[in-house]
Amino acid sequence: MTQLVQPRLVNSTDGDPGVYLDFRFSRRAMLFDMGDLSPLTPRELLRVSHVFVSHAHMDHVAGTDRLLRLRLHRPRPLCMTGPEGFVRQVEARLDAFTWNLLDETSTDFRLTVQEFNGSRIVRAAEFRAREAFRRRELALPDLAEGVALAEDDLTVESVALDHGIPSLAFALRESLRVNVWKTALGEMDLPVGPWLEQAKTAIRGGAPDDHPVDVPGHGPLLLGDLRSQVFKIGPGQRIVYVTDAADTEANRARIIRLACDADHLFIETPFLDDDRDLAKATAHLTARAAGEIACASGARRVAGFHHSARYADRPGALEAELAHALGHDEVPQRTAPRLETGPNWVRRWRRTGVSTEAALARFDSLAPVMPEEMFGEWRGLGLPTGHPLDGLLEHLGWRGKRFAGVDHIDPLVFEPGIALDPRMMPVGIALRWPRLAKSAPSRAVFRVLGRILRTSRPAARLASVEFRGSPSAAMIYDRQPIVDHFRRIDERRILGLMEMRGAPPYFFFLTKGSVSG
Repeated sequence: MTQLVQPRLVNSTDGDPGVYLDFRFSRRAMLFDMGDLSPLTPRELLRVSHVFVSHAHMDHVAGTDRLLRLRLHRPRPLCMTGPEGFVRQVEARLDAFTWNLLDETSTDFRLTVQEFNGSRIVRAAEFRAREAFRRRELALPDLAEGVALAEDDLTVESVALDHGIPSLAFALRESLRVNVWKTALGEMDLPVGPWLEQAKTAIRGGAPDDHPVDVPGHGPLLLGDLRSQVFKIGPGQRIVYVTDAADTEANRARIIRLACDADHLFIETPFLDDDRDLAKATAHLTARAAGEIACASGARRVAGFHHSARYADRPGALEAELAHALGHDEVPQRTAPRLETGPNWVRRWRRTGVSTEAALARFDSLAPVMPEEMFGEWRGLGLPTGHPLDGLLEHLGWRGKRFAGVDHIDPLVFEPGIALDPRMMPVGIALRWPRLAKSAPSRAVFRVLGRILRTSRPAARLASVEFRGSPSAAMIYDRQPIVDHFRRIDERRILGLMEMRGAPPYFFFLTKGSVSG
């Protein structure tokens, strides 16, 4: 079932702490902490509506300037919530700049800053670009104890942990997960449009079955009928973020309550248990302590992060200790290689290539994509890893893929926009003799045979498949032992992994755009 919110670490496990919460279908995101934000694209940062900061150590707030720089001349407001003293700290940061070019004609960007004391918001202020970011005190929101944000679709809860200073932990909870059956829309001849979000909001708000929903071209329809035929409803997920906390009984109790039955628990694992004295001196958890807390909370998926650089020469040690504490039978022996940061990693991968191990690590770091998000046309390019097929598809004129529906897919669209039949493609020969397959004569022969290989029939289907620990969209070929697995890079780009029996994984990326002639 499609998740409304899809979380992922901003950086590698030994980088600055932070989790990016991507809201599918709503052009929105949130951040838990904002250290190094360079792995996030401007498009991703412009979607951020709220930032929740654990505390103001540099590795948790170093990305503030980049975020504000991107938002300065855009009207979308931004809200930041941190511990007591956070308003003063943000104000001091804003005062470090000269704002003489801002006046009442400037873009009306507004920054709201709130302080949470572990129980409730105790101070709120607003900084407006049109007023050169002079502080305005705001009335406090009327929220329940322990709640930092409350909306119709979700709440964000928080507790204060002891890190020598207060360090906030956060939990985002969806009220209900409401997905659309695209096939039902087609069967009922209902259009896609804003009315779907209105109906979702009504369902999450507990509206009765006789609540009318205005559907263009159909007039008012009863919510009860739509609920049973068009929407798939399930419990909302719970995403918890815990960092920089001493291993004390009080902290353990607070974390366990906050993370109870969490779907995703991101918890710091900076030190090994052998270095617990160092962890105690710096008020951090060990990987073993994090695993014990996760077990006690009943969290379904656990991700450790905030690894100390002291273990750089012992790859996998922290993951192994966390896995052992979680009771996993299989303990990882080493970590994946450090991921290159920055928004241009795809371009650099195309230019210089990466190892298969690094490619898998990148694939695992990306958010899942749902089958219905793949609909449309996608231009494709290979990503080199030393695979026998590297460069072959482009050499033969591959343009990309076309998804007309779950069961109507053209997986191989070649110049000048024609779909070829995958069952006729000599993949085995290409894997065995890649140099021959990439030769000029082979390209000439392939162009001649293009008319024979052409097909108008669908050749694959889309499904959500559990792969490498995460359910995501996959394209399953009808007559080849091949599955293409997908992960989202950003709104317009997808990373693909071709899984074929007896061959190493082949990587490619897709960009939203026409493949037709």
